[in-house]
This record gives sequence, structure tokens and C-alpha cells, in this order.
Amino acid sequence: KPGQGEAFMETLPIRKFHGIGPATTEKMKSFGIEVGADLKARSLEFLQTNFGKSGPYFYDLVRGIDHRTVNPSRVRKSLGKEITFESDLISFDELAIALRSVAEQVWASATSREIYGRTITLKVKFSDFEQITRSRSNSTIIRSFDQVTTAAETLLAALFPLDRPVRLIGLTLSGFDEVREKDAAQMELEL
Repeated sequence: KPGQGEAFMETLPIRKFHGIGPATTEKMKSFGIEVGADLKARSLEFLQTNFGKSGPYFYDLVRGIDHRTVNPSRVRKSLGKEITFESDLISFDELAIALRSVAEQVWASATSREIYGRTITLKVKFSDFEQITRSRSNSTIIRSFDQVTTAAETLLAALFPLDRPVRLIGLTLSGFDEVREKDAAQMELEL
């Protein structure tokens, strides 16, 4: 939550920071930098001397400073929803019901925004936290809720029989850029 970020960053293990890989983690550990608070205690000069041009990035990172520009009007590439279950599910019928609920949310978002795609992606996270995705792309734009649910249930059915329970299921609609390009080309042909 706002106001808790700084405390969270200070307790976060150094290896969890974006841009700090295994080699940099080991180098930081050699300087006694184990968590965010240790990194924050180092000066900009120390970080520049020991980590070169990455030093200022690390200095800002632990302080929550990000100089990248925010682009609020970027083109949406996908639209998705997911649900985590209170208890893991394993039967097709239970998962299909949950998937239909997620599909309803995705379709409601798509229709309210008037954006349609041609690719449906199913996301499944198992009880052991392994995650898989399966996709299906249509040659034409998906324009009905029935098309969404049929594609989603086909992808789900292909996973059965399951060898372990499912913790989370999600669905994403994408392929908007291709749709816009095809629509534009079609409009040119119709003129």
C-alpha cells in the first residue's frame, strides 16, 4: 500500500530486485549488501565505483525512484482476468464453471471497450505453483461470447486428465493489433 513501499524495499532480499541477477547478488553480498536496507545505506559514489553505470540505477531503485516516462495512452495488447480458488479444483466441471465466470468478465471488458481480438489464452496455475498457458488463435475476429467460451473450454479440455489440482485459472483475449490492421485493410478495400 502507499506509504509501506519504503519499509518493504528495505526488507526485500537483494536478489529479488529487478535488474540484480546472480552475479551482481554475489558481488553485493561480498560488500555486506544482503537486503534493501543494506543497499540504501550505501552512497551513490560507492555504488558507482563498484557497479559502474548500474550504480545510479541501484541507488534510485531501492529508493523507489524511476525516471522512465509513463505513457498512459499506450496501445492495449491484451485483456485478461483470473481467479484464485479458496481450495484447489481438479474436476473438469468445476473448472469449466470457474472458467466461464472469468470469460464473462473478459468479454464484458472487451465489449465495454469495443476491442476485439483473435487469440484466446488459457492460464492454469497448479497446486505446486507450476504455471502453464495454452493459446488458440482464430483467423477471424472473435465477436461473440460463445466463441470465447468454446475456445476456452477446448483449451481446458485438452489438459485432461489432470495429474494435480488447480489453484488458479485465467483467460486473456489478445491479437488486437492484427485485428486493427486487418480492419483498416478491409475498409480500404471496401472504399
